[in-house]
Amino acid sequence: MGDNNNAAVRLLPLVLDTRRLTKSDGQIRKDIADGKYEFLAPTQVVAKEHVRRLAPWHAFFLRAFAVGRSMRTGVVVSRAAAALRGMWVIGAHDLPVEVALPSGGTPSRRKRMPNVRYREATFRRDEIEVIHGVRTTSVIRTFIDIARYHGFPDGLVAADWLLSQAGTSYANIQAEIDRMGRFVGKKRVIECVKWASNRADSPHESRFRAHLIERGIGGWTFQPAIGRFRPDFLFDDFLIVEIDGRSKYTEKTAEVLMRERDRERELINQGYVFLRFYPQEIAADIDAVLAQIAQARNARGRGRGSG
Repeated sequence: MGDNNNAAVRLLPLVLDTRRLTKSDGQIRKDIADGKYEFLAPTQVVAKEHVRRLAPWHAFFLRAFAVGRSMRTGVVVSRAAAALRGMWVIGAHDLPVEVALPSGGTPSRRKRMPNVRYREATFRRDEIEVIHGVRTTSVIRTFIDIARYHGFPDGLVAADWLLSQAGTSYANIQAEIDRMGRFVGKKRVIECVKWASNRADSPHESRFRAHLIERGIGGWTFQPAIGRFRPDFLFDDFLIVEIDGRSKYTEKTAEVLMRERDRERELINQGYVFLRFYPQEIAADIDAVLAQIAQARNARGRGRGSG
């Protein structure tokens, strides 16, 4: 998440630990009692005026932090651990915070925190690290848990981040998988590593690529070199598919946008066809997106492997 995660880290002081309030914090205590603060976790509160302004990703990040800080010995795992580390996570607005207890079991229903999912898991000592004062899983163990708990698309997103953003090697990932021995979901984890790429620029590219792989759609190349350009996807050597997040355009200057359009026109003049999709379109109706791609491919009498 890069700059997005840096912005989230700057929000950490908004979360107050009620266990550390002193007598001089009487007004804060009164405001909490009056309902002006929201509990993100037991002992962890944020002023409601701040909560209303939080972006979904930042809200999930703060929930993961608050839940982790509220536990004495528990560990934040899976996608919540990824959020704390700045790893790519898609759909964070409605995700539960996942945690594991040192006992390897789960607490009774009476003791469970709301919007928290408890995982039965054990860890080696070197699989636990402290991030922002919170106990969380190591970066590779975080990927492994995401893949085995949440499936191939989420796992591929995390694996791509390890290779393309964190600079982790295939060998290091495989070594950690081997050290865990036998575990449920290991085959899926290995499949994610098999398809992972160190060229991914965004989680949306990774998630789209996972859809293509899962559906057995062939005839495409990921980020191929076409002269001095490298588009997201190339189908049948003529159809370029770009996955454009709306945020990409808000962060770019007019000069950068003009260069991108010049690049697109140059490729069109070479005979390439362009299709652009927003991540929101893919999330809302992947079948419709794939149907548009198949239609464009079939128009050229191609579309091999697109069924």
